[in-house]
Amino acid sequence: MHVVNPDSLIHYPPQHHVHGLITSRLGLNLQLEGRHFRHTGALVLRCVANILPHAALDTEIDLESVVQRWQPLMENREALFL
Repeated sequence: MHVVNPDSLIHYPPQHHVHGLITSRLGLNLQLEGRHFRHTGALVLRCVANILPHAALDTEIDLESVVQRWQPLMENREALFL
């Protein structure tokens, strides 16, 4: 697993809700390159979050998302010249 450079993270202010719930968001600013994609053309993003409902309880949530790559660059160039 590759951990992103902290400089690539976008920190958003927490959102406080009526009954004490606090929503936190974190963005990712990353220039994608061919090396980021698997041989199938898929990009896998993993987000791991720790949820602390109580100080003594630490629950880790691990979400993985697969994003399909757009058409290869060469196919896009050919489409532009048609």
